[in-house]
Amino acid sequence: MIAAFAKGARVFDEPRYAEAAKATVDFILKNMRKSDGRLLHRYRDEQASLPAQVDDYAFLIWGMLELYETIFEVRYLQIALDLNRDLIEHFWDDNNGGFYFVADDGENLLVRQKEIYDGAIPSGNSVEMLNLLRLGRITANYDFEEKAARIGRAFSRNVKQSP
Repeated sequence: MIAAFAKGARVFDEPRYAEAAKATVDFILKNMRKSDGRLLHRYRDEQASLPAQVDDYAFLIWGMLELYETIFEVRYLQIALDLNRDLIEHFWDDNNGGFYFVADDGENLLVRQKEIYDGAIPSGNSVEMLNLLRLGRITANYDFEEKAARIGRAFSRNVKQSP
């Protein structure tokens, strides 16, 4: 939603859309974070709960990048970088590349899954791959682009088998 409002503001030259994106970001940052800054997954009855998943981070980072490219307030780029740092720290698979669906300090599951399937909504790995490429270009940090390439390599066999 944030990305759509931000992009809509650019395309249609409609400041109200950028304001809606900013208000949504402000709400999430104020109401849907733990004391350590990590995201929470849902908000209901004036209460946020459940640890965020890879999709929550990836889509919010996407929204921050779109908002930054719409209004060029560095604050939104910095938030994207901070969220990206948390995402890499807690979801990244150092051995094989790609992002797990849940954080390393989340529920004790038998298997931590990684999702690549893009249906009506793209997977968190797909969105984050693009985010990393964009962050790499914006910040001139090649490490981001290398992580994006590792995501591609991590899932290349799956994609070839089921295009």
